[in-house]
Amino acid sequence: MAKRNLLEGKKILVVDDEPDILDTVAELLSMCRVTKALDFESAEELLERESFDIVILDIMGVRGYELLEVATGREMTTVMLTANAMSPEHMQKSRNEGAAFFIPKEKIKFGPDWQKKHGIGVR
Repeated sequence: MAKRNLLEGKKILVVDDEPDILDTVAELLSMCRVTKALDFESAEELLERESFDIVILDIMGVRGYELLEVATGREMTTVMLTANAMSPEHMQKSRNEGAAFFIPKEKIKFGPDWQKKHGIGVR
């Protein structure tokens, strides 16, 4: 009997202002039905119009806290994706506002161009 991936077929919204991040996350979640949004307005419209099993939000570039409020208000599981905002204050604020989890961008296997641009993994 083949094992089934727990994420298989889940409907996921990924919101980030960097297209390479959206593409990488979508590729990593290829077993899911991924919808991507590059900006606050597109994401807000999608959140109000559709329902998602998981919403992955960039904290900074797309007004992530406002989108977190919309997503949690509709009882969607929300994960915060961040490169530079992993301070205890940001983590506590996100948690208080309903984020289920955090994913530091440096833990995702992005290409060398993105890593260099953000000073991650480059010595």
